[in-house]
Amino acid sequence: MKAAKIISVIGGVFFLFIWIGVLISSLKIGGVYEDINIGYNPLLPVIIAHLIGFGLVTANFGYVYYLIHKEKSGQVVKHAILYSILLALVPLLVYPMILVFSLIFPIYSLTSGY
Repeated sequence: MKAAKIISVIGGVFFLFIWIGVLISSLKIGGVYEDINIGYNPLLPVIIAHLIGFGLVTANFGYVYYLIHKEKSGQVVKHAILYSILLALVPLLVYPMILVFSLIFPIYSLTSGY
């Protein structure tokens, strides 16, 4: 369970940094869409990206809390490393793709005709 806690903490910190980066860049993305004046409002994709990021950070740190609680009570969590890999490493591949397709791809697709 110690390895599962380490994997989940590293994943949580990594997603926290990605989420803060998305938070900072989303403030500038609205200005980019206003500057090119195409009438596209990126508010919904930005909100979805932030909710997914917040959910990933919360899930990783929540799983660490769950493992600590189970360890203090003397119980063993079966397949703890598998679950921590599913929470930390699988979204590491999927979350950046969601960000690119929801936040950056519309700029490319909407301006490629000009």
